[in-house]
Amino acid sequence: MSGASPAWIGVDVADGHMHLWVHDPRGDVLAQADGPVAALPAEDGFVAALTDLLSPYLSDQQPLPVIVAGLPALPASSLRPAPAEPLGGVLSLEVDDPRLELRAVPGL
Repeated sequence: MSGASPAWIGVDVADGHMHLWVHDPRGDVLAQADGPVAALPAEDGFVAALTDLLSPYLSDQQPLPVIVAGLPALPASSLRPAPAEPLGGVLSLEVDDPRLELRAVPGL
């Protein structure tokens, strides 16, 4: 990673793997990484795997926004048939790590 600090991270989860893009405040990609989704209960396994993959980018100074698409175990109310009506924003998810602001983009 370059000397710039990450402003937010985008994550795509599919087929048991996740790919993340680390963005600076202008939206430029600073780094990319891939990793498996842990074989633990869906939400716990995902958060543990995500935290491991994000550890080089996390800071105790302020939480880092992480926007996830394809998150396993989203509530059924977040899913939309195509064509989709907007949900009204992203879903904020509770995580125990204060370094993360985990938000999910609902699937279709």
